[in-house]
Amino acid sequence: MKYQKRIIIISMLLTLVLVGMVAKKQYTLNTGALVVLKTTPVDPRSLFRGDYVVLNYDISRLNVRKFALIKEFKRNDVIFLALQKNDKFWSPIAVFKTMPEHKEERVIIKGRVTSRSNNSQISIKYGIESYFVPEGEGRDLESLRNKGHVAMQIAVDTFGNAGVKAVLLDGKPLYIESLF
Repeated sequence: MKYQKRIIIISMLLTLVLVGMVAKKQYTLNTGALVVLKTTPVDPRSLFRGDYVVLNYDISRLNVRKFALIKEFKRNDVIFLALQKNDKFWSPIAVFKTMPEHKEERVIIKGRVTSRSNNSQISIKYGIESYFVPEGEGRDLESLRNKGHVAMQIAVDTFGNAGVKAVLLDGKPLYIESLF
């Protein structure tokens, strides 16, 4: 009997963890500020992940000449990037080591430094670097992305967490993320 109770408790805990993961992502998508980011071409492939598009953004590589504070970041450091809307896309305006206070005209996105290159540039991942698409449409979407027709609408919550809300083709939603 004791063994069965342990199994039930462990199963319930695992279920709660999974529900929590989904709830966290839905919180970000439903409450986050929406920003549109320009994608840049990248072309990896994986037979094991199905049809998906790997995304790289203009904000994925930052230069020390533009942001002096970048010199202080090393691999695996958490970075907070302030974004501001310019025309139709959002672009970086400042970097921070800790979450700055919120201001109405900007959005703060949290990332992790993945690499440095000669102290002049850093690469950052935000957790929005891949997007699964309906089977058979991955290559077509990558082709459109490489031609500059695809942008991503990203939801960023008040904690800096980001999630892909929609794929935009020439400014119009092509895929919209939903729970079901």
